Amino acid sequence: MYILAIETTGLHCSAAVIDADGKVTEETSADTLNHLQTLTTMIGEVTAKAGIELKDLNAIAVSEGPGSFTGIRIGVSTARGISQVLGTKLISVPTLQAFGMNEWAELEKEMGSEEAGKTLVCPLLDARRHQVYANGCMDGKEAVTGGPYMLDEFLGMLENYDRIFFVGDGVNTYGDAIKAWGEENGKDVRMNERCQRASGVARLGRALYDKGEFKTYNELTPNYMRKAEAERKLDAKKAAAAKAEGAKTEEVGK
Repeated sequence: MYILAIETTGLHCSAAVIDADGKVTEETSADTLNHLQTLTTMIGEVTAKAGIELKDLNAIAVSEGPGSFTGIRIGVSTARGISQVLGTKLISVPTLQAFGMNEWAELEKEMGSEEAGKTLVCPLLDARRHQVYANGCMDGKEAVTGGPYMLDEFLGMLENYDRIFFVGDGVNTYGDAIKAWGEENGKDVRMNERCQRASGVARLGRALYDKGEFKTYNELTPNYMRKAEAERKLDAKKAAAAKAEGAKTEEVGK
């Protein structure tokens, strides 16, 4: 059994293969935001490294988002394309859960189960405009629901946790604010700018595979968690036009 995992939602593109024994073979690009140029080649490299061909795959697991809108589309489109050609099953993997659970597993190896069990791992992706995509994972499970939050709103959800490990590109943007919040509230805060990786998608994808949670070609779609900037501007423009038209109608009726 072999599952190809694709991660393109962050700065670094990566691909991995996980087998029936849970062994993960992974390739990650050192460059940033070059997913379109490197993903196809990387998939060929990682499958060859795992000693298989695309036709040997039982499923393709792809990071569905949130994250870079363009990156998400590249990953999902690539997975759909391979599936359409080969008829391979598709698995849609929530990015934040895969990221957080993978980081928690690495923390468990480093600290041991007892100490890791006291730590909440929070993937933190920069959504801009003082917003983040974030969740919290503990004991290999999602403990704080993932979603788009204002930074202060998300930090307010962590009051019951004393030791918190923040990881992701949001650390680079909001690290000072998080550090200040931790000091003010007596939290043991740790941070790392590591990005999401295909190995996490592979491991969660394997769990979803075992549960039979597959999606068809048409069902596999990006999960942006919020509208793109162009959509928000269009909605605002429509709302303003509707408001102006309503005011105009009201004035005529007087």
